[in-house]
Amino acid sequence: MHRTILSRGRPSTGWRWAAGMLALFAACSNDTEEFGNGPTPVSPGDDGGSSLDGAAPLARTPFTDDFNGTAQDLDPFYGLNDALASRQKGASPGTTYTRTPTTAPWTAQVGHPKVPGTLSFWGAGAVRLDAEVIAAATAPLTIRTTIDPKTDDIAGDASAFISLATNSKSAGLPGANDTLFSVSVSSRGTVRAYLGDRVIGTAEIPAKTTYDVELTLSANSRLTVGGLDVPLEAIASPPRHAFLFLGATEGVSTFEQLEVSTLARFTDRFEGSSDVDPGYGLNDRLGDRQAPVENDVTCSRLPSLFGTATPPSPWHAQVNHPNYPGTLSFALIDTAVRLDAPVSTTAATGTFLLGLTATPPVNGAVILGLSPLGAPKSSVEMDIALRIEESGAVQIYEKGVSRALGSVAKAASYRVELATIGAREGSPSDGAARADVVVNGTSFRTDLAHAISRRSYLFLEAHLPDDKAVATIDDLEISDVARAPALTYYGYWGARWPSSDPAESGAVKNHLGEVAGFSNLNMVWTRGPGFVPDKTALDACAPGSCVIYVGEAIFSGCYGGGPASGCKLDVAGATTRYAEVMTALEGSIAKIGAVYVMDEPYSKGVVAADMDAAVDIVKNHPLTANLPAMFVLDPVTLNTATHIPAKVDWVGFDLYCSPIGAVEGLLSTLEGRLTGTQRTFLIPESLPNIPGCGAGHDTDAALAAIQWDYFNLARRHPSVIGMMNWGIWVAGPSFPAFPQMGEAQQRIANAVLFR
Repeated sequence: MHRTILSRGRPSTGWRWAAGMLALFAACSNDTEEFGNGPTPVSPGDDGGSSLDGAAPLARTPFTDDFNGTAQDLDPFYGLNDALASRQKGASPGTTYTRTPTTAPWTAQVGHPKVPGTLSFWGAGAVRLDAEVIAAATAPLTIRTTIDPKTDDIAGDASAFISLATNSKSAGLPGANDTLFSVSVSSRGTVRAYLGDRVIGTAEIPAKTTYDVELTLSANSRLTVGGLDVPLEAIASPPRHAFLFLGATEGVSTFEQLEVSTLARFTDRFEGSSDVDPGYGLNDRLGDRQAPVENDVTCSRLPSLFGTATPPSPWHAQVNHPNYPGTLSFALIDTAVRLDAPVSTTAATGTFLLGLTATPPVNGAVILGLSPLGAPKSSVEMDIALRIEESGAVQIYEKGVSRALGSVAKAASYRVELATIGAREGSPSDGAARADVVVNGTSFRTDLAHAISRRSYLFLEAHLPDDKAVATIDDLEISDVARAPALTYYGYWGARWPSSDPAESGAVKNHLGEVAGFSNLNMVWTRGPGFVPDKTALDACAPGSCVIYVGEAIFSGCYGGGPASGCKLDVAGATTRYAEVMTALEGSIAKIGAVYVMDEPYSKGVVAADMDAAVDIVKNHPLTANLPAMFVLDPVTLNTATHIPAKVDWVGFDLYCSPIGAVEGLLSTLEGRLTGTQRTFLIPESLPNIPGCGAGHDTDAALAAIQWDYFNLARRHPSVIGMMNWGIWVAGPSFPAFPQMGEAQQRIANAVLFR
C-alpha cells in the first residue's frame, strides 16, 4: 500500500522528493525485453526446474566442530578458538566461541589432554557460538552433539546443557527468562526441556557415560537423548534464529562432535540505529545490530542497477526510520545499498545461504543481487539477482538476463532465501551450478548458466512506482562474509627468534607451536649459535607458513658475528652466505611463505643501490625466485625519501606509540610509492610499555583495542596483504600476561584465515 511519511530530517520532507518520476521502472517489470529472453527453465525435478511440488530442502551444508585437530590447550586461550581449520568442517568454518562473562578461561577448554577431542568444562560455565543458528524456510533447525554431563559419574545430578537465546550477552542458563529454548541432561539421565522458564518436556533416560543429543526445532519439534524420544509440548512459534550456548554445572563435563544444520556468521537486524542527519542510521551502532559482535560491516548507497541511475542522497536509504523501525527502508527514488564486505562461499563446495525479509511497495519490487565488482555499472555485471514483486512474482537474473521463476501468494512481506550448490568460480562444478530459492515457503530450483564468484558483493535495491512508495528489508542473514577480502596473511614477527634474556645468550626461542592454530605467516630466525645456518629452523612450520629472515646473512656487517664493515653490502659475500642458508633449508623450501630481506635498512645506513642488489640476490636464487620478497621500513625514513626496490613484493613499516590516524597517514604515504603488484604489510604493536608510549598503549585492554584498530585499518586499505604482530615475546612475557590482546589477535586471525 502507499504510505504517508512524516516530515523529518531535511527541510519539508523526511526523505526529500526525487527530481522526477522513475523513467525506467517499466523496463524492470515482468517485461524482460530489456534483458533478453534468456534460457528456458528446465522441467521440474530434483536436478533443476521451476517451482517444485512441496517444499524442497534448501541447499545447505551443516556446520561441524569435532573439537579435535591440533588445538593447543595453553594458558590463556585453553584451545577454545585454536586450530579451527583442523576442527571445523562443512559450512561456516572459522566460527569462534565466546565464554560467558562469569566463565573463567580455564573453565572452558578444547583439547585438554585428559579429555582430548572435546569441549570440556571444569566447573560451572558456558560458551556461546559466535554466529546465529538459523532455521531455513524449508528445513528446520537441527543441533546434534554428544554430552558427558560429568565424567566418571552416572548417578548424580550434575548436568550439561544446550540453550538458545536471542540476546548474545545471555548467560545461556537452562530455564532462565532470557533463553528461548534449552535442554539439560544430568549424569543419571534426567532430561528437562524448557521453553523460556517453563518446563515443556521431561524424561528419565537409562544412565550412560555419554548421551547423544539431537534437537530439531520446527512446527513438530523433536528431542532425542541417548536414542530415546523425549516428549515435548507443541511449540507454537519455534525459534527461527538464536545464539547457541553450551555449558555445564559442576565437575568435568564434555561435548563431542557438535553439528548445527545452518549458521549465519553475519546478520543485521537493523535495530537501534539513530536515524538522523547526516548518516540516517545506515552505518550507526553496527556492533549492536550485527552479529557476531565486532563485525561492524558498513553499507554504501549506490545508484540503482536495474532502474534509474540517479545517484542517491543519504535520506533515500535509511535504517530504523521511526515510521519503519528496525528495518532498512528505501523511499523517493530507486536506490541500491551495497554490503561493504563480500558474501563468501564455502571453499570446498561453493555454497552459501542468504536470507532476508522484503516488503515491496504496491506495484513495486525489491531486488537482491550478487556481483564480484564493488561498483558494477549495470545489471550485466551481476552474477545473479532475484526480483520479488509486491504481487508475489519472482524473477531471477543472470548477467542481466532475466527469466520468471514463478509466483507465490500475495503477502504483506516475503521471507526470501537463496542458496547455491557448486556455484563457485573455478570449482570443478563450473557450468553445473544450481540455485535454490525459497519465498514464503515456496521453493524454486534452477540451474545456473554461470558460476557465482567466490566472493561477491551483495546489493539490496528497491523499485518504487512513485515518490510516495516505501520498500523495506529486515533480518538479513548470510552464512559468511569476508570481512577483509584483501587481507590474506596473519602472524607474528620473531616467532622463532634469539632470546632477549642476557642469561640465555645465543639461545633461540621457538614460539611457533603457540600460534600455529591462528596464524599462517610467521617470521623465523634461520641461524643458530655463531650465525651458522640452522637446518631445523623450519621444522615447526606448516607448508608456506614461515617468513625466513635473511638480513643478517645478506648484510652481515649489521649484526654481531659479521665483519666490521657496517651495513655496506658485499655482493659476492652476501650471495655466498645466502646460498649457505638456502642449502641448509633446501629440504624445507615448501614451508617458506616469503623472504624477509632486511629490517629497517635505511635507518641502519643501507643505501638504495645495496637494497636493490639484496633483493636481486633473493630473486636470482632458484629456490626463492618465485617467493615474495619483503622488507620493513622505519617511520622516519619512510617519511623522507624512501627507495623501494622494484623487485620487492611486500613492504611494511612500524609506527608504535601513535594513534591509528597517524599510522593510516604513513600507510597512505607508502601506498603512493608502490608500483604494479606491490603490496603493504602492517606491524601492529603487541608489547606494553614501549619506551615513550605511555597511556593508551600500556595495558592489556589498550593493546586489545589497538589490534582492532589495525584490523579495521587493513580493511580500509586493499593494499594491505598481511599483518605481522611485533613485540609479544620481545620483553619476556607472553600471552598469559596479555589475555585480552591475545584473544583479540585470535579472533582477527580467524577472520583473516577463513576467506
